[in-house]
Amino acid sequence: MGATLNRRPWIHISWGAAVVAAFAVAVVLVILANEPVGGGTQVPGTIESNCVPRGRQSNWFHCDAKLSDGTRLLFRDFRQFRGGTAVTFMCRDRKYFGRDCQFARVAP
Repeated sequence: MGATLNRRPWIHISWGAAVVAAFAVAVVLVILANEPVGGGTQVPGTIESNCVPRGRQSNWFHCDAKLSDGTRLLFRDFRQFRGGTAVTFMCRDRKYFGRDCQFARVAP
């Protein structure tokens, strides 16, 4: 039995590769199937601190927002917001788990 295993190690390698490939395909399918569903709700919030540039010569700014429901979000925008700026996010539940929140606008 031991001699047979040593003569054909490619069988075990191919089974391992098949298992890894099947797992990768399953993960990708779950990620693609977990889309936002239903109507969204507008959630107000504020910018926690001033938005900081993403890089030295970047036009993108990293911002940290705290929503009224207690959620903290990191997002990027072309505009540099100051701390305390009122913003609104559109949030929708995902099909299986989690929520999807997208920056909607600066609140009036």
